[in-house]
Amino acid sequence: EGQEVAVKVQRPGLASLLPVDMYILRRIAAVGRKQLKLRSDLVSIVDEFAERLFEEINYNTEANNALRFKQLYGDIDRLVVPDVYRDFSGRRVLTMEWIEGTKPPSLDHRGDSSSFSAAERGEASAMREDWQELINVGVQCNLKQLLDDGFFHADPHSGNLLRTTDGSLAYLDFGMMSSISATRRYQLIASIVHLINRDYDLLARDFQVLGFLPESFSDFDAMSAELKKAFGNASGGEKLANINFMRLADNLAAIAFRFPFRIPAYYSLIIRSLTILEGIALASNPNFKIVDAAYPYVARRLLFGSSPELQDALREIVLEPETGRLKWSRLLGLLGSQEKKSAAASSSAQKKSSGLSQEPRAVDEEVLKGVVEFLLAESGRPYVDALIEDVIETADNIQLTAGVFASVASGGILPPPVDKPSLSRLQTFTQILGAVSRAAGTSIQQALLSPGGFNANGASLEERVSQFTRSIGIGDRETEQLALRET
Repeated sequence: EGQEVAVKVQRPGLASLLPVDMYILRRIAAVGRKQLKLRSDLVSIVDEFAERLFEEINYNTEANNALRFKQLYGDIDRLVVPDVYRDFSGRRVLTMEWIEGTKPPSLDHRGDSSSFSAAERGEASAMREDWQELINVGVQCNLKQLLDDGFFHADPHSGNLLRTTDGSLAYLDFGMMSSISATRRYQLIASIVHLINRDYDLLARDFQVLGFLPESFSDFDAMSAELKKAFGNASGGEKLANINFMRLADNLAAIAFRFPFRIPAYYSLIIRSLTILEGIALASNPNFKIVDAAYPYVARRLLFGSSPELQDALREIVLEPETGRLKWSRLLGLLGSQEKKSAAASSSAQKKSSGLSQEPRAVDEEVLKGVVEFLLAESGRPYVDALIEDVIETADNIQLTAGVFASVASGGILPPPVDKPSLSRLQTFTQILGAVSRAAGTSIQQALLSPGGFNANGASLEERVSQFTRSIGIGDRETEQLALRET
């Protein structure tokens, strides 16, 4: 049909040479571990790497990987996965759609732009900005691979990524892929939660569950201190948003010399994937922070994930363990990250964000609609109870504030209240409560009027309103009539 294609032909004799190379490498790993007294299982890491290599030289496997990758992630905006022509492919020949594009910039070849003309500098700057956006697409895709589907590209280096002529990000070469089980994915999310909370004691226990520490390990206090130091160094002693994954990988490797700490074979590919992507991003933007780029996605998974594991993780983030009260700064951070993500999507250039460190000015009501729907479900009961506690406290703050104004207005004739109102907390909560109430009104109205909401048996609108008011504990007829009129 005259269509351009990419044809990958396997080097003759490769299948017989590779086992010899892997055997030699495996022997070196065993000797190296023994001589250097390493606790990480280097042999298992080599075995994991060898398994992926043997899969990679079977082009039927790579074709299946490419088709599965396209099925899972091909609908992501600005992401391109080439088609596979199975009729022209086999074990040693792979035929795929030809993708025209340019490779990402390299950290080692950014070059000195001082000799460039103004037009060339402008073009280079525009290209870097475009790559910043595309790398964010890649980060979101990687997170979906790791946390949603568990099927991920283990080799996203600059040779396997292209900026297409229409400004999309193309993934190439699907020979080295890996999978992570649902259990491992939820364990990773739990460790992310503990990292956000800076709870290094629980993070140390997470590392045991994830296989970094043996089951016999018990010195969690010492490990907690080591992890705090490792993550602190990787973030430059600043906010978690500043974590450098390449530095973190080095720090974790250093811990292995002092503790029975080992890098699990499955995790080595995850670290490799993230560090490669981070390196490409840093070549386009030296200020790139992978945690900033990842946080909106993780926040959305926590806010709207339906699994019990994700709901437990969300409760751990936004509820105080002793009092059960809401941590508003955390909740605002989660909600605000979604607003920033929405705003960034409508911008032509990537804007600086700091999802872990700044509170948003406003809360996106589209996001809050989903939160309200969650609150109205049975699983949201702990948050409703915490919300009621804050409503009561806000009422007290309003009363105290009124007392202060009354005292000022009377010229001191009326004594001011003994307790001081928390104006900042009052302002924050009234802002959130207003947004929640507006979002709740929309959600409740949709629930009442939609065929699926309180209408399983074809009930009339009046019956649906009565059913709804009774479901939230209101049973008197006058309130039902008022609710019906408002609806």
